[in-house]
Amino acid sequence: MKTLIILSHPDIENGIFNKKLRNEVQKNASEVKIHELYKVYKDYTFDIKKEQKLLESYEKIIFQFPLYWYSCPPLLKKYFDDIFEYGWAYGDNADKLKGKIFGLCISAAGKEYDFDKSGEVGFSMKEVLIPFEATAKFVGAKFIESFITFEVESQISEEKLQTRAKEYLEYLKK
Repeated sequence: MKTLIILSHPDIENGIFNKKLRNEVQKNASEVKIHELYKVYKDYTFDIKKEQKLLESYEKIIFQFPLYWYSCPPLLKKYFDDIFEYGWAYGDNADKLKGKIFGLCISAAGKEYDFDKSGEVGFSMKEVLIPFEATAKFVGAKFIESFITFEVESQISEEKLQTRAKEYLEYLKK
């Protein structure tokens, strides 16, 4: 299945986890295209038609990003706002994303138990990610289970990093 990763990390070179995943995909999954928003659009101005055409040419789209204040980094939010236009992504006769598969690859600094009703956040990660699932549904895409990794800041071990990178490659094949 043709897979596109929309990678949205404002500081990928210092983002140990997301950088590792990107590098592993580049080395081991040549059939997967990685599109780095912060590398391509430093000025936050999208080539909307080019981005739409890119999305149209893939069956599965994975949005990979670090969790920022229980959401995505600002450039990815702007991407959804600008690229998912009325008449193209939704609205009368808009079907360009219909039937596509959307997934998320999320890295979070917090511990998994923080994302629980009784945890520090008070909401599950699934609840935190509802806006992304709703977006997929709204544009007619199928939303698949997210690939989530907790405790990715300085506390992530090399062993966990290697394991999660391998698991990500498997996730992309599903």
